[in-house]
Amino acid sequence: MAHKGSALPDDFVFSQTSLQDYVECPRRFELKYILGRRWPAPEVDNLLEFERRMAQGERFHHLIHQHQAGIEAEPLAGSIADDDVRRWFGAYLDSGLADAPGERRPETTLIVPLGDHLLLAKFDLLVIGPGGRALIIDWKTGRRAPRADWLGQRMQTVVYRCVLALGGDAYYGGQPIPPEQIEMIYWYADAQGETRRFAYEPAQFEADQVRLRGLMD
Repeated sequence: MAHKGSALPDDFVFSQTSLQDYVECPRRFELKYILGRRWPAPEVDNLLEFERRMAQGERFHHLIHQHQAGIEAEPLAGSIADDDVRRWFGAYLDSGLADAPGERRPETTLIVPLGDHLLLAKFDLLVIGPGGRALIIDWKTGRRAPRADWLGQRMQTVVYRCVLALGGDAYYGGQPIPPEQIEMIYWYADAQGETRRFAYEPAQFEADQVRLRGLMD
């Protein structure tokens, strides 16, 4: 519980990160978002490796953003100095997801109202394909792909599909995107391009709205 007299700001926007913090540790949520205290950094022994991997991930995501924005792959690949990032970018180009058919929107942020709150999703790549089929693609640079059952319970999977089902009309000519037309794909660059795919359906959409409203309340 928050300390007496403390509360979230009126304009607070929930995200998969803040909700995951709350699910895992309400005290962590209180410290970070209500009391505004800095959360401890990673262990010192792992800090340099952590920072290196973060920098690699940011570089990789920026390359994909540039490519999806229309810059040719060849000069982008030629600009990569890091061996891991070069390998990841080559795997991305070979994956088929780089050219998913439809209107592609890289680094797209969508905020929707849910109950008395606002909920945000930032998609690495959103593809609106023929017939309103929507793909949410998330590029991951972790060392291995996690189990699908674990990943399916993560707030990112819950929030991203729900937000698109609630606000997808912004990208589909004012028409809502039915839940059954939505699929989320996690793609793992450092795991030989393994994917974890999560379809959606109306019953899950309804259950997710109830769960998310309860967490935010």
